[in-house]
Amino acid sequence: MYEDSQRQKILTDWLAKKINETYVRIDENWRNCEFTHKGWIKEK
Repeated sequence: MYEDSQRQKILTDWLAKKINETYVRIDENWRNCEFTHKGWIKEK
């Protein structure tokens, strides 16, 4: 269980970093979806 939680934490941290560094265009039809990981939609 501990190893699984550590893997999940590493993955979550990696995703947060990549979301901040990567440009992704999200179609207007999908902008109101609830994303598992926050930060995909950048507000001006």
